[in-house]
Amino acid sequence: RAAKPSPAIFLNALASHGLHPSEAVHVGDHLAEDVAGAGKAGLRAIWLDRDDRKGDLNTTRIASLEGLLPLVKIL
Repeated sequence: RAAKPSPAIFLNALASHGLHPSEAVHVGDHLAEDVAGAGKAGLRAIWLDRDDRKGDLNTTRIASLEGLLPLVKIL
């Protein structure tokens, strides 16, 4: 019964998979809902900024999903 940007929605999703926030990355295209909410829940948040808006320069930002690969370690 939570909605973005509440950290509860992210924490509930993690709990359902038995994960801790430090074990997950959330990629979202909405800065306030996706990135801020995930960050408040303790996840590493990455902003998918396809339109080069540059709204928050302190946020990890990628222009396409291809930019995600260098940022995450695949096990």
